[in-house]
Amino acid sequence: GDQIHATVPNELRETYEEQLPEGQIVEINKFNYMKNTNEYRPVPHQYKIKFKAATEITPINDDAKIPRHKFNYIDFVDVPNKFEDRSLLIDVIGTLLEVKKITQTVRGKLYRVIELQNSRGESLTVTLWGELADQITSTTVPQGGTNVIILTSTYTNKINDNYGLSTTTSTNAYINLDIKDVHDFKKRAKLDTATKIEEENEVILLSQEEIMDKNRVTISELIELAKEGPPKNDAYTCEQKSKLSFIHVSHLSCGIDLSTLHMVSYNKTTTHRYRYRLGVEDYTGNTTFVAFDNVAYSLLNKTCNQLLELRLKDNGEKQIQTILEKPLNKHYIFQIKFDSFSYREEYRSYKITNVFDGTDSHQTIIVKKEKVEESDEDNLEGHAAKKMRKD
Repeated sequence: GDQIHATVPNELRETYEEQLPEGQIVEINKFNYMKNTNEYRPVPHQYKIKFKAATEITPINDDAKIPRHKFNYIDFVDVPNKFEDRSLLIDVIGTLLEVKKITQTVRGKLYRVIELQNSRGESLTVTLWGELADQITSTTVPQGGTNVIILTSTYTNKINDNYGLSTTTSTNAYINLDIKDVHDFKKRAKLDTATKIEEENEVILLSQEEIMDKNRVTISELIELAKEGPPKNDAYTCEQKSKLSFIHVSHLSCGIDLSTLHMVSYNKTTTHRYRYRLGVEDYTGNTTFVAFDNVAYSLLNKTCNQLLELRLKDNGEKQIQTILEKPLNKHYIFQIKFDSFSYREEYRSYKITNVFDGTDSHQTIIVKKEKVEESDEDNLEGHAAKKMRKD
């Protein structure tokens, strides 16, 4: 059977959620369809369908010709090749060898690392994020035998020069699913290895307020820390009342100030990525913060593709500029991280890793508009954070 990606707008979610239980065979009529140009598509079909208020769903009798599950597996050896390929998400199958304890990042996000093994005995590390990290535990993983896990809609990550997979908000996990794929895998693997589950420590979850207050520094302190070399902490937040003195988004591939987006070509596939540069100052000094994909999205509430589509419309450039200036005169608290640009004497910058609404805080960052001169930093490429979102 073939597959096609279908999306339901948020405002229609409650309408269709109960009508679309997993595994139910349905007939769908009166929907929109369009070319699927999104990054990280869950299936390779060139089109996708989109539900609308008039879409009709009719359950039909069981049809053995339609499989309940269909996956697009890739081999473990091909995982590194997908690091710069954003066209499709990855499905993978393997023996669940180890489940490590759950951990919280400095940004307050929960994650868990698991290790998979294929039928040739090769290993692969997968990072589970959010609710999925909390679902794969000693109480949900059968004990005393071999467990085969299928993970859908993952993407390749790279940590300390080692390639692995990370889950997305669209990822599903299936353990010992009763399908031919799993039975065939067990025959090929010929393994009888019980899953090792690391004992959980009590995770002390930090509240948003605690995360916002952690490692508070002024801008001058931030600069001094950079001059001292690699910092002791993973992330810092600005402590005093500050203001953003300019808004600047650059087109890195040619290094000119276009108030537009970073476009990169990977394996003949063009992907669009934010690089959003913000001048910051407080009573102690000034510097530059840079926001990449998901952080820029949290500030603007628009994807790169959505902004690029506006360029094709009448008055599109003006609409884009209005969106880019959306943070002006609003209050935020930024959490930042050091990267190679943080240690430069000229054109020093810090990567934004998280944004908090500072409206109710006595310590805030206020966005102000001011013209800025372009620098040669715009020719230097940064690494964009990767986070997938549901439609």
